[in-house]
Amino acid sequence: MSKYYEHIAGWFDFQDIYTEAVEKSQENDILVEVGSFLGKSTSYILDEIQKSNKKLKFYAVDTWDLTKDDQFHFTAEMPWGEKYIDFSKRLGDKAFYNYFIDNIKYCPGGHNLTKSIQSYSWDGANYFLDNTCHFVFIDAGHSYESVIKDLNAWYSKVKIGGIFAGHDLIGEGVQKALKEFCYKNNISQIYQRNASWLMYKK
Repeated sequence: MSKYYEHIAGWFDFQDIYTEAVEKSQENDILVEVGSFLGKSTSYILDEIQKSNKKLKFYAVDTWDLTKDDQFHFTAEMPWGEKYIDFSKRLGDKAFYNYFIDNIKYCPGGHNLTKSIQSYSWDGANYFLDNTCHFVFIDAGHSYESVIKDLNAWYSKVKIGGIFAGHDLIGEGVQKALKEFCYKNNISQIYQRNASWLMYKK
């Protein structure tokens, strides 16, 4: 297993979910990461796809634009302790998107990225038909308003038997949105994996 992803800045503790998503996938399945930041988790799943020898379609959705990010990241710290906002300023003229592309370019399995979609997370769902995605992972904005939009926009895109999951369950906004969404959609079985949530669509 390549450790390339460990050298990319970001937050990532859901390796088991990504590995499961690839293992349970079938040829030509669609997998989507909603919120890719600089490509840490993206690199991991691309390497998993490479190892699987399956022909899968993987999409990364993000604004890659600090001005469109939510307050969570302005107060968050990078793994080495530097404030996210300071790190973003230090990048200078190098846009987040280009930084992401550079990281993926040298990733083992990087060619498995079918397409990067630069848009608001909930708008990215418009690129996909309903009931077509094997796996969708939500890790974009963390406010209640952002998360509820993502849940409502993406759930219909996941096919029956597919995996719908997301990160930062420790956040109050995420918890509130997920609880409301599950109640309205009569979803009772939801699992927690570290700081992530996961459900299998029925």
